[in-house]
Formats: sequence, C-alpha cells, structure tokens
Amino acid sequence: MTHLLLLRNAIAPREFLRLLAVGAYALIASLAGVFSLPVLDRDEARFAQATAQMLETGDMLHIRFQESERNKKPAGAYWAQAASVSAFSMPEAREIWAFRLPSVAGAVLAALFTYAIGASLFSRNTGTVAALILASAPGVIGEAAIAKADALLLAAVCAAMAALAQIRIAPSTGRPAPLWLAASFWTALGVGALVKGPIAPLIGIAAAMLISIGSPWRDIQRTLRPGLGVIILGLLIGPWLLAISAATDGRFLAESAGRDLLGKISSVQENHSGPVGYYVALAPIFLWPAAGAFPAALTAAVKRWRDPSIGFLLAWLVPGWLLFELTATKLPHYTLPLYPALCLLAAETIRMGSGRLLLAKAGAVLYLAASLAIAGFIVALSIYVSGTEARLPFFVTAIAVAAGAITIALAFWRNQTGSGLIGASIVSAMTIWLMLAGLSPQLDQLAVSRRIDEMLRAENIHPLHDGVPPAIVAGYFEPSIVFLLGTKTHMTDGAAAARLAGASNFAPAIIESSEATAFETELRILSGGSGQPRLDVVGEVSGINYSNGKKVGFVIYRVRPVAFDTAPASP
Repeated sequence: MTHLLLLRNAIAPREFLRLLAVGAYALIASLAGVFSLPVLDRDEARFAQATAQMLETGDMLHIRFQESERNKKPAGAYWAQAASVSAFSMPEAREIWAFRLPSVAGAVLAALFTYAIGASLFSRNTGTVAALILASAPGVIGEAAIAKADALLLAAVCAAMAALAQIRIAPSTGRPAPLWLAASFWTALGVGALVKGPIAPLIGIAAAMLISIGSPWRDIQRTLRPGLGVIILGLLIGPWLLAISAATDGRFLAESAGRDLLGKISSVQENHSGPVGYYVALAPIFLWPAAGAFPAALTAAVKRWRDPSIGFLLAWLVPGWLLFELTATKLPHYTLPLYPALCLLAAETIRMGSGRLLLAKAGAVLYLAASLAIAGFIVALSIYVSGTEARLPFFVTAIAVAAGAITIALAFWRNQTGSGLIGASIVSAMTIWLMLAGLSPQLDQLAVSRRIDEMLRAENIHPLHDGVPPAIVAGYFEPSIVFLLGTKTHMTDGAAAARLAGASNFAPAIIESSEATAFETELRILSGGSGQPRLDVVGEVSGINYSNGKKVGFVIYRVRPVAFDTAPASP
C-alpha cells in the first residue's frame, strides 16, 4: 500500500487522467502476446510447470519440474503465478495466459513507477514520455507476455527507485523524508529478492550508495535506515529461505547462489555468451522507441552528471550495466531492470532540448538501423518457417514497419526529438502487437507442442482431460510438452517408450522420427515376435523445434497392450 502513495504523491488530483492513460497504454501494450502465444520453451514452460505442480500438490515450498528440484530462483514469481491461476483458471486447464498475468501486472506497474520517478525528478511530461517508451519497448512487452520472473523484477526495481527518488528530493523541500519511504524502498527490494534473488538489492543499494556521495545528500544513507532494511529484508525473505534450505539440506542455496548466480558471472552457461558491449549493441533493438534519442541523451547525461537528478539515473544505470557486461553468461533480458533509467534519460532530452543537430542525425541513423533490423527479422522468420503458407502478412508487416520507421527517423533527423519519441513508441507498440497477436498464430511449424496437445484433445486421449494414462514421449524433451500434457508425462527414448506403452492401457505415445525405429522394434519384441505391433495411429505432427533449430516429426499412437488381443480402437 505504501507504494501507492508514491503514485499519489507524483501527481496532483487534476493529473489523475494522465496516470490512468499511462496505465491503460502499458496494459494494452503488455497484452500483445498473452493470449495468442503458445507456452514457450524453455524457461517459461519450466516456470509454469513448476507453478502447476505447486497447485497440484499443495506444496508451495518446493520448486520442482516433475521430480527434479528447480533450485535456481526464489519462489516469489511462482507464488504470483499460483495466485493468478487460482483466481482466473485451474492448473489442469493449462491455460498459459493465466500464468502470464503477473508479468503483465509487473510491466504496467513498472510504467507507472517510471512515471512517478520522472514526475518527481524532472516533470510530468518527462515521466509520461519515459513511461510510454518503457511500456512499448520490445524487451518489456516480450517479458510481459511470458510467465517468468523478469517483469516482476522490473516492477520491484522501479518501485524501489521511485521511493529512493522521493528520498532524494526530500532535502530540497525542507522536510525530512518520512519513514514510510524508507520502508517502501526496502520492501520493494525484498520483493525483488523474493522474485529473482539479489539482483534488485544490488541495483538499489548500489544506487543509494552512489547518490549519497557529496553534499548535500550525505544523509541519504541515514534517511534510508539500514537497520530497518535488514529487518524488512529478513522478514520478507528469511522464513522461506530458512524453510527451503532445511527442506533441501542446503541444496537450494548451493545451487541458486553458487551454480546459478556466481556460475553465470564467472563462466558461460548453456552457450549464452557475448563480448563486452553485447548489451550496448542490443539496446537499440530491445529499447527500440528510445534508440533515436540515445546519442543526444547520453551526451547530455555525461555533460550534466553533476546534476542531482541526472546523477540519480546514472547511479541506477551504470553499476548494473557494467556488471552485466562483464558477466560471462549473457541473455538479452538481464539489463531489463536498467531500462527505465535509459527511458528517463531519453525523455529528459526532450525537456532540456535534444542538443546539436549532429546528435539528432546520429539518433535518426541508429533508430532507422534498428527498425530495418526488426523488419528484416520479420521477413527472415517467414522464410525460415517453411511450413507457413501465407507469407504475405509478414511482408506487409515488414513494409509497414519500415515505412513507419522512415517517418520517425525523419523526425529525429530534423531534430524533432519530442514527436520522434512519441511516434516511435506508437510504432513499436503496434509492431509488437502485429507480430505477437497477428503473425504468431500463423507460425504453426514452431508450435509443435501445442499442436500435439490439440490433437490429443480432439481424439479424446488427453491425460489431463480424458482419464487416460500419462503420455509417453520419445525423442523430444522440451518442457512445454510436460506443461501441456501433465506432470506425469514420460520423456524417454524409443525402446523405453515401447516398454512403457506395453504396460499401459491405451496411453498416447508421441514418438519423434529419430526414435521411431527403436520404438517399433521394441514393440515387436514385446508382442512375441509376431511382426504385428498393436498400434492405433492417431495422427502425425511435424515442425521446427525452435529451441535448437532442428526439424522434428512425430507419429502419435494409441498403443494396445499385448494382453488385449481384441482391444477396441478407442477407450
């Protein structure tokens, strides 16, 4: 509740409609792929499946994917998803949109708190533009559309920085910062830690330490009341952390802090690597609406770093960015909690004037290059997915993106940064909506798990809905198939799949082509060498496993056990 006071204090009553408009814009942008995208491999499917298992078992302490412990991230995001599914769906329905709603809420809250920060440090116009840029950024919309922890982490960091911004400006008002601001700061960091470990506290505490350097802000650390922070963090994190550590004999801390966090800093994990400068290169794509303002905004920030408000943004941005650039394991979304600072720098460029024409032209070139890369990706995607019959919508979308981008780039070129940023935000939001809600349903070749799930539903042999035994999957190990077909789904090789099928009454068997020979050979052995395996072919599914880029093909069987020579064709 205290964080709502930040939003209330950031606006006068007459400005309520402005805040409402920001929230509505962020909500609309965030919903782009929530209902249209199938459950995505691999992280989203693992998150959602672990949440489903919590709801199925009633065990809200352990985090598991089937029988394996998932000791990587704390339980906060899973609890949020569980609450959402309990309120709007049910675990056996496997409606992925219900698992995604907390991410949507995270993105909307992040935009609202970004507005509050901008309104506090600069002006309401700066806050509004920054919030619109953030809400429409591809990196933010992408995380809002999937059931993971990153959008919630973004919201927690923004909430903490909104409280810190109020504390930052308190001396200029002549009144001490109230206690509830310090409590809000530490509460937000605690929620962030419960969602994704130490990232939020590292960002928030580093920023607080940096902005406390120099007069007249030396008392910020005292104002933040570190003792209170220790108590709040302990109350929020301690009970669950102690319980999970005891339940796993210390494995959670060893794997989460050691193997996952420190391991990613020191070594490349799962082939996710990149050179120093990786996130700088990706920023114009993932923060696309702000790309045209980057040269002018960053130049102005360097010149005005002594300005308390600009220094606040740099204290938020620089330490975390350097840390992520130096970390061995790199993924595009790691810098997401730092994006609001960049958005605020870009928006503040409008208020103070975008600077020299040369910087505006550089921004125009950068924005256009990022836009053409996005348009090229849309075309390449339609070509890569050979099973897509209607490629025309992809090409039309790419042309529309390029045309809109050229118009926006011309605004930047003419040093019309204000209209350029607003236009870029609208173009970005519309593009992502077209891609996720309009084009993605046509990418059937990539939706392999969803098509298998739909076929089992249509044939009334779905383990979650039709009372048949757990599905048997050979040669395909993506977590999305477990989420869609149920926790007890068997994932194995062809020979083992045959043995499982031979002992099951009419269980569906989904056999990838690479395991088909082993599956059929073992079935013949089990049938006594008669050469007549007892199989009912339900259908076939082929496509592309986008997790590894390989083509896959499946035959879906309903297997009649050897003991049932006269078994019926359907359950």
